[in-house]
Amino acid sequence: MMWLRDDPRCASVAEAEDVAGAIALVEQEQPDTILLDFFLGRQLCVDALPTIRSTCPDAVIVVYTASRRAAESADVLGAGADLVVEKGSVSVDDVVELLLGSELHGRIPAQRYAANDSAEPNA
Repeated sequence: MMWLRDDPRCASVAEAEDVAGAIALVEQEQPDTILLDFFLGRQLCVDALPTIRSTCPDAVIVVYTASRRAAESADVLGAGADLVVEKGSVSVDDVVELLLGSELHGRIPAQRYAANDSAEPNA
């Protein structure tokens, strides 16, 4: 998360340890961009996504995961994420651009980036 804290486009960066913490932060902060790890403590972000999406319906929600299986999971997109990015599939700078750049804020369709996709989006 330090790479987000260092970006001048980020007004605030907060971290949660689990699903309940993520939901509480979203309710309190009302962010326009949300980056979630697939695993929130011992829980899955999928458990938080419906509540987060209903709390911030216009927020861009990106799930960042080391799990290839999670990156391919339609459940994550179906639960409310806009994008699933497999760690290592794109550079950290590219993740920052995906989060803060105008492309996602223009409401692209739900997509995923995975390591063997050559950083090209898949529907």
